[in-house]
Amino acid sequence: MSEERIRKYETIVVTRSDADHGAQRKLHEKLTGLMEESGVRPIRFEYWGKRRLAYQIKKANKGLYFYHTYLSSSSFLAEMNRMLKLSNIVLRYMTVMLKDGVNPDTYDFESEQHFDTLPTESDVKKDRDRSRTGWDEEFSSKPKADEGAEAPPKDGDAAPDASEKPAGESDEPGAVTEAAEAEGETKAQEKAEPEAKAEPEAKAEPEVKTEPETEAAAEPNADKNAEEEE
Repeated sequence: MSEERIRKYETIVVTRSDADHGAQRKLHEKLTGLMEESGVRPIRFEYWGKRRLAYQIKKANKGLYFYHTYLSSSSFLAEMNRMLKLSNIVLRYMTVMLKDGVNPDTYDFESEQHFDTLPTESDVKKDRDRSRTGWDEEFSSKPKADEGAEAPPKDGDAAPDASEKPAGESDEPGAVTEAAEAEGETKAQEKAEPEAKAEPEAKAEPEVKTEPETEAAAEPNADKNAEEEE
């Protein structure tokens, strides 16, 4: 294998979610055993669990997802694909090359290494009817708060005392506070003294236009009389 070109690959295997737990584990052990026999350098394995498929595959709506990252040659891919194709629980598998020309002796495995453990048979039974994620399961179990219910007092906030009464009220029946008495007196005075209606303003009489004084027309007659007397 050292003579062949080494590349970094990732492979996703999707199996039937209703398959037996023993068959799931047997397939996983068979694949990891094939990697070991072929000299493959595993980097990462993640168990993604049950997820809803984007479309129905072989009458299945959900599948179990297994994610592998490793360094190998292209010859290993042919053997792996042959094995996965013959399995009756595999729905889909896909391999993508991430990096070409990798040197396994200088590759930093520690920065990426992570290997999940497969769930136990009891965990699989709990997971059979689970949704795609735990979101729906988590929030459906929480009781919804009643609408309109008063929120409980926060820590440090004093609860209202039922014995306290608003200002102006007294424990003795019929007792009236000074403020209430003053308010009653002012209302009584307002009722006793009705507001006087303002008299309408008298309309001003129209001004009488005075005619201009006419000049005396007797002046020419007076001159004539004076001439006659002379």
